[in-house]
Amino acid sequence: MSAKGQKFILNQRWFEHLSPREFHAHFRHFDHLFRVFLGRHKDFGLKLDIHGMAGAPIKVKVGDPEPTIHLVAIKNSGKWTRFYIPPSRLSAVPDDARVSTMGQNVNIADSGYVFVHPLLRFEVVTDPYIAEQALSPKNIQAARTCQDAPPFEPGAIRTPSQIFSTKLEYLVTTERVHGKGARLPQYFLYEHMFGNEHEYPFNGLFYVGITRRSWKKRWSEHRAAIERGSRLKFHQAFRERRDGGRLSHIHHYVLAVLDDLDTLCQAEQSIVAGHWHDTRLLNMIPGGHEGLRYLRQRNIVGDETPLAPEDRERTLENWMQNRPIAKALNERWLDPDWAAAVVCAPANRFSIEDVCAIRELAATGLPLSEIASRIGCDNLTRVRRVISGQTYQRVQLR
Repeated sequence: MSAKGQKFILNQRWFEHLSPREFHAHFRHFDHLFRVFLGRHKDFGLKLDIHGMAGAPIKVKVGDPEPTIHLVAIKNSGKWTRFYIPPSRLSAVPDDARVSTMGQNVNIADSGYVFVHPLLRFEVVTDPYIAEQALSPKNIQAARTCQDAPPFEPGAIRTPSQIFSTKLEYLVTTERVHGKGARLPQYFLYEHMFGNEHEYPFNGLFYVGITRRSWKKRWSEHRAAIERGSRLKFHQAFRERRDGGRLSHIHHYVLAVLDDLDTLCQAEQSIVAGHWHDTRLLNMIPGGHEGLRYLRQRNIVGDETPLAPEDRERTLENWMQNRPIAKALNERWLDPDWAAAVVCAPANRFSIEDVCAIRELAATGLPLSEIASRIGCDNLTRVRRVISGQTYQRVQLR
């Protein structure tokens, strides 16, 4: 990944094709930061060179640096501050965290490692409150010592941070991907993640989709549906987070770009199926060709009706809007008792009684270890997240 003789390491044409418009003005600065990172982390850069340039995943063991380079631009008091965040080390993952390879859940506890593609992650922060918090000496010191920073004040954030991630191979200039005559791919497999600070950057609610157009165009259509009151789970959940002051970041992840739509359909189908029982998944129907089959089996569309990938959600939205049964099912999510029952249904989740007991015991001032002991849980992190409100937010005290 030598920068010798190159004006830029990153490919500007692909960067502007894939990333949100707000990121384009930072291209030169991000490219410079990438060079600085490679100069300071030569061994890490060599590993990225061998695997990332070839589009191959890297085997990462617990304790190893994750192959993700995170470049940040923060606007504070009218001035931009830019820096890179050193790769964090892969750690044992709490039960309620989401780790995936192309969307498939990965159990690191069983194997001690995971195969992941090297990623480039870019972040643009313009919210004054987030900028002030991120650049405060207290929070910088907390980050350096791997300590938790003080929580954000509820409702203080007006503009969520924008995050964009994709595979390193798409953006680092190579003959294989960007050589003479190379065309920009037509089809996108993408993931939208969003959440509050404790879900940063990829453990929040998420939606997976494919489109034959730019994913950015598709995102603008999702935003329009959110504003017009769409009842789709994705759009409704986004409104609830935004209106409730629980939205600190929006993370757009382009998983793949290809000219082969059928391959992307198969990938989307696999990803959604792999996360189908994850309570954070916001897709309401299976992915890929299974999604179209699902709509046809329920007579939502006719057997011979052609339907583009980006038209499935609009079709489902219109159907739900005009069907009393669909409305009733959607409205059940507004019932706290019913929502709590669904959230606590999987076998590896706390029961409603467990969640209520944890909160009641915490209110008495009982130590965390004692609370965990009383409910028979040996994972203190899970209990702490319930107490802090980071998880099981739909479960209310009886």
